[in-house]
Amino acid sequence: MVTNAPSENAWFMLDTIGLSERFEPVVIADELLRGKPDPLPYQTALDLLEIGSEEAIVFEDSTAGIRSAVGAKIATVGVMTTHSEADLISVGAGRAIADFTDAYIHTLLQSLPSPA
Repeated sequence: MVTNAPSENAWFMLDTIGLSERFEPVVIADELLRGKPDPLPYQTALDLLEIGSEEAIVFEDSTAGIRSAVGAKIATVGVMTTHSEADLISVGAGRAIADFTDAYIHTLLQSLPSPA
């Protein structure tokens, strides 16, 4: 998870929805030299995960986050929580979805290579 939210907010939300054990690493932009829209937060996550940008997919609901992920050369899907599809596409998202029930998610996951 890569977020511009303060650390306390990020951990509170993850704990509240029961996912604090599911996200590793958690990259907090305030703990870096530069936050989103700079690519550094997503580049940091890639480094911590020891993967290349071509091995990642980002789901982002902010224009700054999309710019950050695209700047890190990661395929990015915009999530239309507060921005329109046009807004998300205009800043670099390859696709925009309304939420995680969108049929595109299934198609996207099916297209990924199987883990070795």
